[in-house]
Amino acid sequence: MNDTPPTVITFLLIEQFSMLSVASAVEPLRSANRLLGREAYRWRLISHDGQPVEASNGITVTVEGVLGDDQRTDFLFVCAGLEADPPYRARLNAGLQRATRGGVVLGSLSAGTLILARAGLLDGYASTIHLEFQPA
Repeated sequence: MNDTPPTVITFLLIEQFSMLSVASAVEPLRSANRLLGREAYRWRLISHDGQPVEASNGITVTVEGVLGDDQRTDFLFVCAGLEADPPYRARLNAGLQRATRGGVVLGSLSAGTLILARAGLLDGYASTIHLEFQPA
């Protein structure tokens, strides 16, 4: 029996996020757990305010937390799509900066890279960005 706690990965959903990107990140984690026969990975979906979030395909997703709720996480991925500059950017930036100061490793899916860059969290790092957002 393996007593290693699962790696916790949190996905911060921004309105109009790419469902394909999120599903492509979560499904390998689910499959890995199944193949390993144990919970090696745990994931959770959150939003900036704890409210459901509509994806770019029109499907509304219920979340289980809010940015800054202090639940243990190893990785926090910002998942964005069509809305890479939300109106609550200052609050979002502050929450992401708190997370990184707390030792959480940040990442992004789709246009989430632009949100991390605008929060000043990619300064000095090489990163990739969706082709649509290269001019920004």
